[in-house]
Amino acid sequence: MKKILAVLLIVTAAIAAAACTSPAEGLEDKVWLLESYGSPGSLKGVLAGTGITAEFAGAAKEVSGSAGCNRYSGHYRVDGTELAIEGPVARTEIFCGNHINAQENRYLEILLDADSYSVENGRLTIHSGEELLLFMEQGF
Repeated sequence: MKKILAVLLIVTAAIAAAACTSPAEGLEDKVWLLESYGSPGSLKGVLAGTGITAEFAGAAKEVSGSAGCNRYSGHYRVDGTELAIEGPVARTEIFCGNHINAQENRYLEILLDADSYSVENGRLTIHSGEELLLFMEQGF
């Protein structure tokens, strides 16, 4: 009887552990495509032909992607739904035109000030003070 109870307890614990997700699971190891950014009342769409992406690599805790023309990478920390981009972010510095470079700079400013995130139905929202980055999972 004790063996049966022990087995049931182990099976129940395994099922419960499988049902639990890590806090960053919805965020990590996916490619996110930016749809809009800025203040909630005046979100801006991404300029045509400039795919801005973010990928949060869980094992390395590295965020990287395209800022629209240039590539970037850096490290991040997640604690529950809190998100922080840590340290300097490396980036290429190709001139891609005033509007594209301005968009890249604004995107990276908002990303670097990130304080929290949420993931729901294939959409990632990064909160940065009063501003937002709204992404859709690529291929979703």
